[in-house]
Amino acid sequence: MNKKNRLCVDRCILVLNNNPMYIDFWNYSSKFWKTKYGIIPTLFFYGDQVPKELSKEFGEIYQLPFIEEATVNPNRDWVCTWGLFYGASQFPEDICMLCGLDQLPLSDKFFKDIEQYDFDKDYVIGIGDAYTRGSPYDWYPSSHHVAKGKIYKKALKLNESWREQVLEVFDKRGDYGEMYGGSDFWGLEELHSTYLLKQYKDSIVHKGFFDGGLNENRFDTRGRISMTNINVSKLKSGGYSEVCLPRPMGNKTKDFVDFLYDNSPSYVKKEESYHCHETSIIDSGAEVGDGTSIWHFSHICAGAKIGKNCSIGQNVFIAPNVTIGDNVKIQNGVSVYTGVEVEDYVFLGPHCVFTNDLYPRSYGDWSITPTKIRKGASIGANATILCGVELGEFSMVACGSVVTKNVEEKTLVVGNPAKFKKKLKDPPKI
Repeated sequence: MNKKNRLCVDRCILVLNNNPMYIDFWNYSSKFWKTKYGIIPTLFFYGDQVPKELSKEFGEIYQLPFIEEATVNPNRDWVCTWGLFYGASQFPEDICMLCGLDQLPLSDKFFKDIEQYDFDKDYVIGIGDAYTRGSPYDWYPSSHHVAKGKIYKKALKLNESWREQVLEVFDKRGDYGEMYGGSDFWGLEELHSTYLLKQYKDSIVHKGFFDGGLNENRFDTRGRISMTNINVSKLKSGGYSEVCLPRPMGNKTKDFVDFLYDNSPSYVKKEESYHCHETSIIDSGAEVGDGTSIWHFSHICAGAKIGKNCSIGQNVFIAPNVTIGDNVKIQNGVSVYTGVEVEDYVFLGPHCVFTNDLYPRSYGDWSITPTKIRKGASIGANATILCGVELGEFSMVACGSVVTKNVEEKTLVVGNPAKFKKKLKDPPKI
């Protein structure tokens, strides 16, 4: 297909039944998948009629007819995990990832890890859900499988009839025993898909990206983490792999999803309207504005944002989460570290130096102290700017100076430590 993302996955396949608590999960997660990752969220609704509350703004929705004969327990929610496999098989040449509606990716690590595989034959199992830990059953959770649609069809021996597939799986329930003390069709389906996948000899890849549990990079919001204790810097730089959201999705969860959306990197491929020399590196998740030029041997880290019409010289390093405004000129050999904010029309002379910790050590915690360079300010070659200061609008720091205090707007400072030299005339209008 005509891919519009930087990642190797074309579609995320999701399923939903008639349980109303999951409708909001689709409406929120589809936005995440489409606008953050450029992956088409594709929902298969298992039920008699697709609810009008399900939004098609960011993804595609298909209906899977409910099969009355396959109801294990009418008092339980109707769940049809098999719709994931069937749904993926409907897109033979697309690389499809199976996922849960309450799971949101927060980085591109998993996608980058699986780029190496040949999806014309390989079937990747990432082992994606928490309930596998300590389970007496040896099965593959249906989350984080990645393969082309035609490979799902081959590996799981899928025929063209949705009804026949569901009834075939249902008829196998006696082969696997009871699950969770009550014949849960969800567990039954995963045991059956595991059985079929273990018979598939062509190419099953156990990536093991997820260990089935929660860790410092994959978190569950149910009593574990919230907006108040999440590491925002880690979130912005793609340090978290994914989140499993609580059920049901109340207002607090919606606020949290909005927070994650606003503070996590985007991996959607934009039309490259900037110039980057082939020797330079722009990490996934970095943003570069139109008309910007990045020259030899520079590195723009994930989470960094560079504005429009900037000039980034040779051997420049822009750290994670740094913000560079529009029309900024950064000369050769400059490193702009996390915590530094550079506004529009700033000039950073050759080899000027920024810091971001007042008492740095090679061990222990790193304490970031922010520095702000206001609009139109200029820093001369080899000047050093200690963290925690603010350079006012259209201020100027002379070459080789060491700035330890705030500099007022339209002021020239000189020396070590830098001291007031004179007031500057009003700059030309921008």
